[in-house]
Amino acid sequence: MAIDARILPVVISLLVVLAIGAAIAVVFQPFGLGGDSGAAAESCEWNTTWQQNGETYHDEDCDRIANAVENRRGLDPHDADSDDDGLDDGAELYIVRTDPHDPDTDGDGVLDSEEDPDGDGLTNAEEVEAGSHYDLVDGDRDGLTDPQEIANGTEPLLADTDDDGVEDLPELQRGTDPTDPDSDDDGVRDGNETVTQTFEAQGSDASVTVRGPARVSLEIETRNDGRSENSVAEGPVIRVEQDHDGDFERATVRIPIHSTETAGLAVHHWDGTQSGRWSPLDSRIEDGYAVAEVHEFGYFTVVDPGVWGGG
Repeated sequence: MAIDARILPVVISLLVVLAIGAAIAVVFQPFGLGGDSGAAAESCEWNTTWQQNGETYHDEDCDRIANAVENRRGLDPHDADSDDDGLDDGAELYIVRTDPHDPDTDGDGVLDSEEDPDGDGLTNAEEVEAGSHYDLVDGDRDGLTDPQEIANGTEPLLADTDDDGVEDLPELQRGTDPTDPDSDDDGVRDGNETVTQTFEAQGSDASVTVRGPARVSLEIETRNDGRSENSVAEGPVIRVEQDHDGDFERATVRIPIHSTETAGLAVHHWDGTQSGRWSPLDSRIEDGYAVAEVHEFGYFTVVDPGVWGGG
């Protein structure tokens, strides 16, 4: 078929443009600007092109690793999971610390993605997906295991998911929402709500009940059980420390009494300083416990002031 000479220049120009376009697509394919890998880059949750120290870096396969780094490490910059084990190369290098060249790094017959190093019931792949710690049962050390965090919708690496001043576990125990800073929508953050809380001592039956902001948290350690022959204490010696700031309205210390003779016994307090001394507090005896209202924390025990002068 003959082509009209008048349109021949137009046809030639069109062919040239198409040829140049095809060449550009081939040249820029490694940078994710064409083909399937480009579509993968566009679906990433993070920026796949960035500047650092005057250099431009690209992550064509959306695996958290720049193409140049993958090339240096012998990984495939066009395949997010070079060893096809179910974990992308970036997760293997930077999160779970397995070999992205080997689908079974430790050679135990289990794919790296299916391993569970911390024994919390979540595989490496599930930990990466959830954003939890692959090698710690409780990544944020808030008392909730990673599976419990996932079940409750809280952040496995944030002890206080909603940043309201109260950690996730106390919120769940108290019935407030650890993902909502104002659970009852009353305009007051959960951490500032006035509540009554009881904290148990580690290693004894002593406890402290506090009335004040919900963000107040105590750690109570039993330093001495008070049962040695030379001890003048009639109950355990406890150290009470406030973990979070907050002025409380009142606090009540309850210390179990070892002796059956309770007459004259009183809770004593020491602030823990070298210049401080044990001082008796106004106390009462209730069901085998010495009880006293306190305005500051420190060390507490039960002593008969007539036997021990508090020096």
